[in-house]
Amino acid sequence: MNKKTNTYTKTGIIPSKVAASKVYDYIKKVETQGVPRIKAYAECIDPEIYNMNPCQITHRLDYFQKSYKGYNDIKEMVLQEEKDWMLRRNSSLQNKALDLLSNLLDKANDLASKPDTDAKELNTAINTLKAVMPAFQAAGARTTQDVSQTDKKARASKFIN
Repeated sequence: MNKKTNTYTKTGIIPSKVAASKVYDYIKKVETQGVPRIKAYAECIDPEIYNMNPCQITHRLDYFQKSYKGYNDIKEMVLQEEKDWMLRRNSSLQNKALDLLSNLLDKANDLASKPDTDAKELNTAINTLKAVMPAFQAAGARTTQDVSQTDKKARASKFIN
């Protein structure tokens, strides 16, 4: 049998044919998880990228990013979701830290205010308060200060000669 060969070879996928969910996963891996672009592209979109030479790979990744309609919108959405998640996580951690500090202060206060407290228990309460107070003051200062409104250049100049 004479087999007819096709001169056309597939050089990659057409960006407009890729589902938005795959692009979302790709951007999430690259932007928030720190996965290299080629690995994320291979995992989410097209594993055939490994069959290309390095120059073609770079061109393919850049071409995909530039030519996918809505790439920047999806990227903004992913970054906004990551920012929102970090804010929720930080808020949760701050609440837990304040609860822990409050519980430690209550326990130290109970130890110090008992009428039959001996010197060892009083010393324990004092040491607990000494250990907790800097963290408590830092947490209180953090809640009253809005980080986004501080002058970042002025803060950086404190650390740079």
